[in-house]
Amino acid sequence: MTYSFQPDILPGFEQLRLDLGKDEGLKQPDGKLTATLVRKTRADSALPPRSGRPAVLYVHGFVDYFFHEHVAASLEAAGFDFYALDLRRSGRSINENNLPYFARKVDEFFPELDWALKVISEEQHSIRAMIAHSTGGLIASHYAQRGAEAQRFEKLLLNSPLLSLRSSTFENIGLNLMSIVGKFQPLRIAATNLDSTYGKTLHSDFDGEWQYNLDFKPLAGVPVHMGWLAMVAQASAQLKKGLSIKKPILTITSDSWHRSGTELRPKDHLADIILSSDDIRRLAPGLGPNSRTRSIPRAKHDVFLSREPAREAAMSATIDFLGPENS
Repeated sequence: MTYSFQPDILPGFEQLRLDLGKDEGLKQPDGKLTATLVRKTRADSALPPRSGRPAVLYVHGFVDYFFHEHVAASLEAAGFDFYALDLRRSGRSINENNLPYFARKVDEFFPELDWALKVISEEQHSIRAMIAHSTGGLIASHYAQRGAEAQRFEKLLLNSPLLSLRSSTFENIGLNLMSIVGKFQPLRIAATNLDSTYGKTLHSDFDGEWQYNLDFKPLAGVPVHMGWLAMVAQASAQLKKGLSIKKPILTITSDSWHRSGTELRPKDHLADIILSSDDIRRLAPGLGPNSRTRSIPRAKHDVFLSREPAREAAMSATIDFLGPENS
């Protein structure tokens, strides 16, 4: 089947959109739902044609979207056709009246993952891996366990996946209480925004290296709804009991973490300041029998957005895990 990809917001990329209808379960207007699949263009490009090269699919995290052109370039150069998916209510897929980044269950994202994998499969002979970051990693883990099209990809690479919100017992008690409320009042706001320190380590208008759309990825995030917390709590609880993903899994994360302060500090560039990398390393082995972890010295929460040489180490670990193009 031939798909009609259109020019993307990133030069050299193109996109395909999926209409997902509306969320009829919400008690307030939410607008239409769409998902957006992004890939490198081939017209006027030095890249080889799509003639059976294995593909990878990248899935973003919470208050996030695909803008990682350098990741696409590295993986294309290594022999893989690169695709990325902006999930419903996220990034390119945010429509008028949508609640940005809102969800109640990880399964809500399965239809667009089904669709993306089918589209890629119809253009490729194989999909080597799904690569997923943070909350995307939590979603992808559950999808790899029971998604309808999960057999279409061979491996799972998780970039600082959200496997547990925080390591503090006190914090977890509070989050669990809010998640219980979220089952009955999903639209109730738990927090009006997030800490902006991490965003300042990333965006080039502040102290970072990257230029991206601050409407899609605001420095202080978006309001966090209790329904979203309920989704994460439920999915994390299932994960802590252990999954049985048979695929090879590599989890890459920073070798250290700490809590950010109110002011940006130099050390905030050299660790995960969003999630506990200790928790990630503790929980990742429970994903399946073929799960292993790799700690990247001085990496950020999104290891692919770390400073050098951590960024290069993360890309090298990724390409090694994916294996040779013809394997």
